Amino acid sequence: MPNRARFITNILTFLSALYAAVYGVTYAYRLHHLLNLLAAWLFAVHIGFQPGSAALSKLTGAEITSPTRLSIDEDIVGRDVKKIP
Repeated sequence: MPNRARFITNILTFLSALYAAVYGVTYAYRLHHLLNLLAAWLFAVHIGFQPGSAALSKLTGAEITSPTRLSIDEDIVGRDVKKIP
């Protein structure tokens, strides 16, 4: 993960923990919404860093690279083949 996305994730996690520690008992119903936003951010980061994906590339500064495709012969070489009994 690039530094910018990692920084934003760390800040969101820290602020969520701080809010839960300070206001968690009094405003427990707000924790649900706050942590839903954090989960949505983590999901977006996860989807955005799949190989070949263009999502979040502007926000995170990630470079888009296309995955390399191996030929059938190169793909088979070096793999263990499970034999069916």
